[in-house]
Amino acid sequence: GCPCPCVGDNTSLSVDFAKVTWPPELLARLRNSLEVLQRYIDAAPKMHHIKKNFIADVDATSHSLHMQVHPMCCMPPQQAASSILHELAHWRWPSAVHVSFDRMVCAITKNDGSVSIGLRASADSAKAVNSLAVDLERKLKSRYHLLPHVRVHPQILHMTLAVMPAHMPCRRIVDEINERIPPGSWHTRPIHLANPPTCEKCHMYATLFTPFPQD
Repeated sequence: GCPCPCVGDNTSLSVDFAKVTWPPELLARLRNSLEVLQRYIDAAPKMHHIKKNFIADVDATSHSLHMQVHPMCCMPPQQAASSILHELAHWRWPSAVHVSFDRMVCAITKNDGSVSIGLRASADSAKAVNSLAVDLERKLKSRYHLLPHVRVHPQILHMTLAVMPAHMPCRRIVDEINERIPPGSWHTRPIHLANPPTCEKCHMYATLFTPFPQD
């Protein structure tokens, strides 16, 4: 993810797959994972104040579930948002893009030490989708002279389940989930990503700037 807070008016944006039709078997396993997570939350004395939006709401429509593709770190918000939306609108999205999920993982996600628990995509899925995301960032650099802040590590293709405070035993939680649901058994068939990703946050900034692609 992004390595540090942005300076000045710059902001970080992300391109996500949202409102994907997830297989029922995947949703059932995610609900099972949330049951494990909730048990640890209930047992932690400092967790009574946790906000509901820290945890994904796994329901039939699963609109709150998203799969983040690529963070764009610390860019001028209006110009970056308009440029990203322009590229997404004209992206010739391949018809055969699929993703398979592998296992639950955890990683430090913010400067305050918060830990993200998420479902990681398989290596083959990550390679295919990340190559498309890198191509998007390359276009933003060459056409609009946008230079996103360098990330510490490439973004791992994942779907976030929850964001937990640093004092929670996240490694133990992840290990228990992976024991209940062995890696590679989250769903039987690859999930088709029929539509290109979106940038919901971009719409907040895009109205005041019109991008002019550079030839």
